[in-house]
Amino acid sequence: AYGVMSWWDYGHWITRIAQRIPVANPHQKGIGGPYRGNTSGASTFMTAQDEATANSIMDELDSRYIVIDIETAYGKYHTMVTWSGGNISDYYDILYREPDGEVRTFSDPGSRSAQYQLFHPAYYQSMCARLYNFGTEAAVPNNSTWVILYAEGTDDNGEKYKYLADVANGGKAFASYEEAQEFLNNHPGYIIVGMNPFASPIPIEALAEYELIHSSPVPNSTGQDYPYVKVFEYTGYEK
Repeated sequence: AYGVMSWWDYGHWITRIAQRIPVANPHQKGIGGPYRGNTSGASTFMTAQDEATANSIMDELDSRYIVIDIETAYGKYHTMVTWSGGNISDYYDILYREPDGEVRTFSDPGSRSAQYQLFHPAYYQSMCARLYNFGTEAAVPNNSTWVILYAEGTDDNGEKYKYLADVANGGKAFASYEEAQEFLNNHPGYIIVGMNPFASPIPIEALAEYELIHSSPVPNSTGQDYPYVKVFEYTGYEK
């Protein structure tokens, strides 16, 4: 008997349909993290920043397979960060910028401010993204590395927000990670971000002990050109 790693939402499905043992389930068992006694679980695996840490969690929980859907990798990602004890803003942020470059308050419903979701390196480096977004393969940035400077403001309701103070390279992505890093070395305060969850702004190594074994058909009900569900095998599994 082996475990199947997934977010807790899908635990009962794995039990009923696959007749396998889920690591986490809707009773919120197996989530792990500081709210569960600093134990290993689905949240700590999905947000793990290196393969060695992820492997140790899989070994400890006797897990052989991982099931991830697009909602886990994107829409529900923040819940895993929260349960693992992390800060969502370390993984992605919502930033604002006015079309004319002037930042205004955002409590005004008529504000013309543009809103951007920007992803930090920790998102791309996490096991969830390395599995689902990149299919265990290496990723080399190609016109996907953005370098920004942001500042914080307070709106009329006293709510804090972040806004883009500057976008380096003339408002365009750098052609390579190395060019972006060279800019950072001479411009303290700027940071690297990505605008597309499927295009990493940083180099990502291939995973050595994970293999993609199933992808659901595309297109799917979301209308997007990606598999809704992917299943991976942890090849380092030993019973």
